[in-house]
Amino acid sequence: MFRAIAVTILLSAGVYGQRPAPRPGAVRPGPARRAAVLERWNEMSPEERQKRLEKLPPERRQRIEENLERYRNLPPEEKERLRNRVEIFSHLPPARQEQARRLFRRFNMLPLERQQPLREEFQKLRGMPAGERRSYMDSEEFHNRYNAHEREMLHELTGLLSQ
Repeated sequence: MFRAIAVTILLSAGVYGQRPAPRPGAVRPGPARRAAVLERWNEMSPEERQKRLEKLPPERRQRIEENLERYRNLPPEEKERLRNRVEIFSHLPPARQEQARRLFRRFNMLPLERQQPLREEFQKLRGMPAGERRSYMDSEEFHNRYNAHEREMLHELTGLLSQ
């Protein structure tokens, strides 16, 4: 269950959205840290937030403002679900977190028009019993719908569920 939620947060439609590649040598915070940062920005007074945003480079400022807007527009139950997913992910063993992060990076490299169908397929697979999931993933329908790279990614994601 925890693994399923961790993977789900990584594939959830974007409070965080697409990001540019990190600078060489830069360390990017994980999902739990990003969610905590987003929550801190959201809890600031408008004056404090504006003051801090003015100090940031324009590109970073824009990303933060867009993320805050998306977060604010989420229904309360979705905000709570996101907080819970981040909390659970943060308690996964480091090796599982790293495995999920690698998959997420690969997922983000896919063309945008392929990300949503794969996200939906993962949700569908996640809800299937293991035997049914294996049969479906061996089916001609599945093989015709996804290329080899996408099938491998879905296999790895569902593998996180059963470990």
